[in-house]
Amino acid sequence: MSEQKVEKKVARRTVAIALGVICIVLAAGLIGTIVGSVSMIDEKDNEILLLKSEIYELNKTINLSNWEVWVDHQTVIHGAGNYAHWTFSANYAGYVSVRIDYANTSSAYVRTTYSTDLLSYGVKYDNQTDVRGTGDEAFFPILPSTTIEIRVGDNEPIGAAEIVTITYHY
Repeated sequence: MSEQKVEKKVARRTVAIALGVICIVLAAGLIGTIVGSVSMIDEKDNEILLLKSEIYELNKTINLSNWEVWVDHQTVIHGAGNYAHWTFSANYAGYVSVRIDYANTSSAYVRTTYSTDLLSYGVKYDNQTDVRGTGDEAFFPILPSTTIEIRVGDNEPIGAAEIVTITYHY
């Protein structure tokens, strides 16, 4: 064989080896890119799930589907002309339901008061509703406020007892 043919074979072999090495490097880079892309897609999928969960919770708030029991079947006893009271705060607009689970009187009342500086407007709320004993319920609108007072009382001359449940819906 001539020297030229040997050199061409060596050159071809060198080129083939170089191309093989380049292909291996490119394949490894492609695999790394694919693995990185899958990892990034998984991360984005998790972010999407988290955002969907936040949207779901915000929609529940918009539709007043969230609720929190503030007082659960609490027995209150008060003297003539007196009342039991609780103080709460609310972060969202909504309403409060006050249910009389049991009462030994039919002349009870529920009163709700609060004030707020929502949107720089001073709002004062004070409303009282009569409840006619066991099973009756009163509802009051609530704005975000730091101090909401709810009273349950009666005008009986001898005092009264009630079992009360208060629920904040937002």
